[in-house]
Parts: sequence; structure tokens; C-alpha cells
Amino acid sequence: MQAYLALAKHTTDAKQEIESMPQWHENMRDIVGQVDGKVLDTYHGSIEDYDAVIVFELPDGRSSEQARLLLERDGTHEVEISEVFDHDEYKEFVEELP
Repeated sequence: MQAYLALAKHTTDAKQEIESMPQWHENMRDIVGQVDGKVLDTYHGSIEDYDAVIVFELPDGRSSEQARLLLERDGTHEVEISEVFDHDEYKEFVEELP
């Protein structure tokens, strides 16, 4: 499993129904599970232009894109997902540079 970082931003519709956002975050775990992923952690707050940061594991890039589409499907969030690497993985990449 590979680690991914998602940056989520509330849409205008979500801001008008902010009371329902905790439920979206609960549902997020199930949504990521639908593509064989696992949510590792979630942080909420004013993070530059984003309202939440979600760290999860997924099998591959294809499941990452599927997760993004599912997370955006209800129209309450815009989500950007990036593959991230832990310290040891990154160290290997640097050591393998030509």
C-alpha cells in the first residue's frame, strides 16, 4: 500500500450546510474503503486554501483517482490527492539518483 495525502476544500454548498460536514468526514472512511484503502489520519482547520488534510493508504494510482472521484461525488468538496513518501522511501530515491 502506498501513502497519499488529500487536500479537501469545502464548496459553497458545503459552507451553507456546514453542520453536516462531520458526517461527510465519517463517510470518508467508508468511501476510501470502497477502493481498498484505509484512512490513517485527518486534520481540520484553515490550511492555506483547504479545510482538511487526509492521510490514507491506497493500493495504487488508479485507486487514488477513484477515491478522489468518490469523495467529490456529492458536490461538497473539491479534493486534490498526491502520492507521498516516508523518510526511508525518500532517502532511497535520493541515494538512487544518477
